[in-house]
Amino acid sequence: MQTFKEAAAAITAHRPVRPEEAARGKLDYVQVADWGDGDRSKLGELRLVSHVQQYEGSASGTTGAKSPGSSQSDSNNNGGGEGGGVPPFHMQLARQLQMAEARGALAVAGPPPPPLAEWSFREQRYEQYLADQLAVHEALETALREAAASIATTAAANKDDAANVSQQASQPPPPPSPPVQDAVHALMHLIPGRLGLERSGAIRRDLEALRATAAGIGSGATTADSATRADSNLGSVALYGRVELAGRSSAEVMEPPSAVAAPPSIENTAAGPMARSYVQVLRRLGRVAAAGEDEKERQLGALRLLAHAAVVYLAGQAVCVRLGATATERLALLPRRAAATYHEYPREAVFDEVASAMQKTGLLLSALAHRD
Repeated sequence: MQTFKEAAAAITAHRPVRPEEAARGKLDYVQVADWGDGDRSKLGELRLVSHVQQYEGSASGTTGAKSPGSSQSDSNNNGGGEGGGVPPFHMQLARQLQMAEARGALAVAGPPPPPLAEWSFREQRYEQYLADQLAVHEALETALREAAASIATTAAANKDDAANVSQQASQPPPPPSPPVQDAVHALMHLIPGRLGLERSGAIRRDLEALRATAAGIGSGATTADSATRADSNLGSVALYGRVELAGRSSAEVMEPPSAVAAPPSIENTAAGPMARSYVQVLRRLGRVAAAGEDEKERQLGALRLLAHAAVVYLAGQAVCVRLGATATERLALLPRRAAATYHEYPREAVFDEVASAMQKTGLLLSALAHRD
């Protein structure tokens, strides 16, 4: 295993400095196996785990300079698009994530978690996990609503201004309003209720179902026993919820059956500190996207909010669904009707259209698919 000192020597002796690379700000990120005894004088003796070179500056103004890992074939494949040799955005984003992971920017403080197969998935831990998820998703959805409402208000105001100008043609027209940018349009499509990607309602229902069917869990009951008790409790709670109260005084209202306690409020499990911290970030981005001082600040806030929405929703489709599959097995979520978070997606509309979309995009190749 190479040491930090050896790597530094190799970096300086590798080849002469290229001005176009130096103008872009080349940095070397290294990850060490451990920090030893903390003596700074022994920094060069630390063992390296990874070493990544990154160019922090923009490639604009450095014609012909390519990002690390790119090649002439990349330029040819891209057809010179996006700045002549610069990879498309999705490739740049993937590369940025790769380099961030290599330099440890995606890691969190503390020891690495145990393998998923060793996680206990105790009921209390899973409830805490859902409570954290609920807080984050509610904050994200609120931020998206605020941004979208501000966009709609701005668009309506611009429309009214245009109508007033047309009625007062004798007066000089006001300066044109800045155009609504793509990031803002994308936020409009993510408004909760439009695409069905929002998760807070499903998470809340899962938490309520868990609390309503918690009897018998964790006290030696088997999965089958838990499922049977879950169905019984759900039926009793639903029956109690449908009791007609019309025409009765408060003293005559039926008490819930003694065998089934009323489900506790889901607020019993508060979001943890990490979730609360993330909630503050999302709320701040929502405020900036909705009420930034100018269009540039609002656009930047919208782009940053989009990044968080994409990661939260994509992670929900990947990592969180994998965790949900294990939790479903360990905690009998399906018979307890507590798996809505992982199942209530508008997938059928997408599935039904995939074949047609593939067919039509395949036909676009017909202009090129000839032997002449």
